[in-house]
Amino acid sequence: MPKIHIELINMQPQVLNRAYFIMLLWVLLGCTKENLNDCVRLPGIRAVAVPPSGYEPVNSQDIGAVVFYVFDQDEKLLDTLSAALNETVLLDYPQAERLRVVGLANANNGDLVADGVLTLQYLRNYLSMPIYEAPSDAFWGEVSILNKRRAGAIISLPLVRVVSSVSVKIRGLKEYRQVDDEDFSLVLSAGYQGVAFHGLPVEGLAGYLLAGTFVSQNPSQYNVSAFRIISSIQGSPVVLKIYHKDVLIDSISADSSGHPLMAYNGKLLEIQISYTASLFIVIQMHSEWDQENYWKEF
Repeated sequence: MPKIHIELINMQPQVLNRAYFIMLLWVLLGCTKENLNDCVRLPGIRAVAVPPSGYEPVNSQDIGAVVFYVFDQDEKLLDTLSAALNETVLLDYPQAERLRVVGLANANNGDLVADGVLTLQYLRNYLSMPIYEAPSDAFWGEVSILNKRRAGAIISLPLVRVVSSVSVKIRGLKEYRQVDDEDFSLVLSAGYQGVAFHGLPVEGLAGYLLAGTFVSQNPSQYNVSAFRIISSIQGSPVVLKIYHKDVLIDSISADSSGHPLMAYNGKLLEIQISYTASLFIVIQMHSEWDQENYWKEF
């Protein structure tokens, strides 16, 4: 024991400092031959409310629970992870060379979700039109990463809206139909039934049966509150059909300027229709999300 003490004292100070630093580093990292896993810094992922360029802005308060679907380079589902917005989860899949992570937020019981794919829930047929439940305020995103287990990088997954919002206002409906009752119904049809594996909409006719009300302050105005549909960022054409006692009285696919009615991801489509004795006008407005306008005087 004294011999060791003498040898340490006789060692050069720089050698002692170097030996101490190496020992301290190994302790802090927790790296040992018996447990090399302690040395690994796993990659992590977190969902963020910062859409890529070209997409509509997102309010982080609109995003709730996020589910990550983790796939390997062969598109095999490895795991499903849940997190809050901006919460980091670690990706511990050493067998995979590459990972693809799909994030889906706000999916509710009305949406059919499997392996990152969202499908509308079929309800019934209405006058031969397939009627689906309106989707949740759904967000989607994906990233592909090289699975470097010692890098420890935190990857951000931007979320974008994959639905649009639609509202309808109609004036003069009872006068146009020459009735006093309020037995009207509206069906809006669109061309998509879900959001596919890579975030693109799934084609297929989808109808939404709308329940509107006549406004007490203005009994001639019939309002349908904003509801959501599956659409696309490039724009999805929609058709509005108006029924009285299950009898079709009008089918509207374009505004008065001849432009098709279009719904865009992350936007509010406002459809306003006026029936008068001498004039029939349809306008469409594309507004910011949740920024519905009042009646526009024609």
